[in-house]
Amino acid sequence: MMVQCAVFGCNARPEKGEKGFFRFPKDESIRRKWILAVNSRRIIDGKVVDFTPSKHAKLCIKHFEDKYFVNPPSVMASAGLGLRLLLLPDTVPTLFPDTDYVDQLLVQYIV
Repeated sequence: MMVQCAVFGCNARPEKGEKGFFRFPKDESIRRKWILAVNSRRIIDGKVVDFTPSKHAKLCIKHFEDKYFVNPPSVMASAGLGLRLLLLPDTVPTLFPDTDYVDQLLVQYIV
C-alpha cells in the first residue's frame, strides 16, 4: 500500500528510507485531537468533510513544529545526524502549510 500524508492538500509521500511519517496515536484523547486538527482543514466541493483515519493513515513531518520532537529535526539535519524521529507525548499537529487557503474558504461557510 502506497502511503501518503492524510492531511487534505498535502501530497507528501515517503521516499525510500525516509523517516518522517507518523501514525495516528493509540491514546484515544490524543488521537481525537489529531483528527480534529486534520478535520479543521478539509473542504471538498465547498463542504467541510469529516476525516476518519484508516489503520494505515499517517501524517508527515511538515505538520509538526520542531519543539514537538524529542530531537528537533532541524538540529539533527544541521548536525548531519540521522536519528529516529520521535514525537513528544501529547503532541498534536499544528502546521498545515499546504492548506492555509482553506482557512479563507472556511470563513465563507462558517459566517
